[in-house]
Amino acid sequence: ILKEKGRTRRNTLADYDDPEAVVKSLNNVLNKVNLDGLSEKQKLRILHDELCKIASYDYDNIGKSQESPWAFSSTGVAKYGKAVCSGYAEYYMLLCNAVGLDVNIVNGKVNGKDHVWNTFYKDGVRYNIDPTWNDTGCRFGKWKWFYKTDKEMNKTGNIFIVEKEFSQNNKKF
Repeated sequence: ILKEKGRTRRNTLADYDDPEAVVKSLNNVLNKVNLDGLSEKQKLRILHDELCKIASYDYDNIGKSQESPWAFSSTGVAKYGKAVCSGYAEYYMLLCNAVGLDVNIVNGKVNGKDHVWNTFYKDGVRYNIDPTWNDTGCRFGKWKWFYKTDKEMNKTGNIFIVEKEFSQNNKKF
C-alpha cells in the first residue's frame, strides 16, 4: 500500500493485482543477490540492475490504464515481465523497501508529460532514480538516471517537476 503524505493512495487491491506473484518475484530477485557489506548506493544499483534484467518497457500499453491496468503496477513486472513507468517504480520501491532501503515513488512531469520515477533520501538530499529510462535506454545510457540530485536531473535539458511523492512506509515529505 502506497502512502501519500499521510494519506493512503491505494488502500485496496484491484482485481488485476496479484500480490502472490509480486512477492514470489521479489523473493526470486532477492535470493539471487548478495548485498552483504555493500553501501546503500551499491545496493540501490544492484537492485536497479536486477529489475532491468527482468522487466521490459510495455510500449503496447502506454496510456491504456483502463484496458491493461496491470502494466501500471508491480504486477506487470512480476507476472508479465513488462510494465510502464509506474509499474517499474512501484516494483523498485517494493524491492528496495524489502531490504530496508526507504525508496519512494514520484508522480510528476518531465517536459510537460506525465512520468513516474523513484527517490531515495541520504543526509537530507533527495536522489532520483529512474529505472524506466535507464532500462529503455531512451536517454543517454544505462545509468544516466541513477542516483541524481534534482539539480543534476534538471541539468540534462529536461524539466522534471515533482507533483506527489509516495512512500510505502508513510513517510512525510
